[in-house]
Amino acid sequence: MQHATMSHSTNRLLVFDDDPGMCSLVEDIASSVGYTARSVNSSDEFFQLFGNFRPDVIVLDLNLKGSDGIDHLRFIAENNSRAKILIVSGVDNRTLSSAERLGRSVGLDMLGSLRKPFDIDVLEALLNGALTPDVVDIDSELPLAIETNQLLLHYQPKFTLQADGGARLHGVEALVRWQHPQSGLRFPDEFIPTAEKSGLILPLTEIVLRQAMERMVEWSAGGLDLTVGVNIPARMVNDARFPDRVFALLSEFALPPDRLTLEITERDVMTNTETAMANLTRLRIKGIELSVDDFGTGHSSLVQLYRMPFNELKIDKSFVMDCENNDEARTIVEIITTLGHKLGMVVCAEGVETLPTWRYLQELGCQRAQGYLMSRPIPGEDIAGFARDFSPPA
Repeated sequence: MQHATMSHSTNRLLVFDDDPGMCSLVEDIASSVGYTARSVNSSDEFFQLFGNFRPDVIVLDLNLKGSDGIDHLRFIAENNSRAKILIVSGVDNRTLSSAERLGRSVGLDMLGSLRKPFDIDVLEALLNGALTPDVVDIDSELPLAIETNQLLLHYQPKFTLQADGGARLHGVEALVRWQHPQSGLRFPDEFIPTAEKSGLILPLTEIVLRQAMERMVEWSAGGLDLTVGVNIPARMVNDARFPDRVFALLSEFALPPDRLTLEITERDVMTNTETAMANLTRLRIKGIELSVDDFGTGHSSLVQLYRMPFNELKIDKSFVMDCENNDEARTIVEIITTLGHKLGMVVCAEGVETLPTWRYLQELGCQRAQGYLMSRPIPGEDIAGFARDFSPPA
């Protein structure tokens, strides 16, 4: 089965939002995905750049100073543009849907709509999907990618929240990317499902562990000692040889076990076999940190959470991102935080993207956080500079 990935060479993206900060954010994301990106803050700039730049994708706000996005949708249609249109706005969902339907009714290629504040991963996925397709057979090419070292890691910083409102860099989470020789940087949602189905997830994860430990040694040599989290699939957790492989790697790189955190999604915690229990217990005895990832979206029972030797609970970002404006999401964040604390676990919130959310988590007593408010995933060589220059959001 062939899976389409994307060519990055000729895709142009134009952002129109009267908030320069939003323009900058979307531009950065688009550039990281592979677009040549430009942004404008006024209608005059938009009309002028539209014809010269000839965008393939337009990211458009609806609520603009002195005008609204509907006028601009009509303008785009009247100029027979073939650009894909993504509406990103703070209006309510019904209004977003109406604007999207209007765009389609005048013949525009509507990519979709996102309500602010939005999930940046969702925007990233939408922009990835809008890139000009270039067929790549992932099933046949992924084994070669693993064999020829086309995989690389980016790292998302993770912070310990302090009672005085400050924060310190605690560690990073390792996130795998595929640097395809023709199609450029590919994201894990494109190739991890294939890796899991084919069994390639085992060698792929071992490459991630090795690269992460190599980078930890490099950081330590520069005086930076960080914990590194690595996502571990259920198949590996249920492999009786897995703990010894991890111990061997730690010994090879002379790293203390408590610098490594193994993250297992709540869904995979359900594979509660005797082998998994034994493996996780062996890892924890040695001092390796164990984290339940994406908690709140799976189906694990309190009995399983109680029996397994995890010491960190990561609240799924879907709840964290909504807790500022959604009472139910806020309640779930509070319940999970209380549950983790009652079980003696450290609680980490993923998907922190706004300052009010950051402050709320500090007030709640959530001990750790990661998210785009503080940093996107960045290359390993940039972590030392980030650690040096970081100051808590204020």
